[in-house]
Amino acid sequence: MTAIIGDHFALTTCLLKDTFKKARNKEPVNGEYLNFVNNGQPTVLFYSIEDSFDGNTYLVINFNAESQKFLLSHRELTFGTRTYLVCGCGKKCNALYLKIDYFACRTCQGLHYRSNTVNAKTDLGIILRREEKRIKLMDMREEMSRIIYQAFSEILEASRPFGNV
Repeated sequence: MTAIIGDHFALTTCLLKDTFKKARNKEPVNGEYLNFVNNGQPTVLFYSIEDSFDGNTYLVINFNAESQKFLLSHRELTFGTRTYLVCGCGKKCNALYLKIDYFACRTCQGLHYRSNTVNAKTDLGIILRREEKRIKLMDMREEMSRIIYQAFSEILEASRPFGNV
């Protein structure tokens, strides 16, 4: 059975965006933590940023009493700087996945996308893809808050000239 990306925790550059910004500004980042769920159990991940003598910056992850170091690669863009995580294989990536007890890129972990496991050209594949999209949309709708609807109804109430007539 193939391992699917969505079934494993991903440590992404988006989660660590503020930390990377502090590191680029040479602000100290020591002893930060991240709470997540691993195999149904709440888990804590400790991380910090280290500068080496050769000018490189590293993300140090402490997980299950094991320490891992990942080189940070910065790329200048027209609108700012993007930071990539460099896996042990040398690949620059935006996410490191936790499959067993260590973090690595998706190719090192042998992870695949769920959409690549189904042949989309068969009748069954078409049905499965549609159902998967439907489930994904339903999950997204469940996570949406109703704050927008409450604010909209309050604006409607305030805009009525004579109250609730």
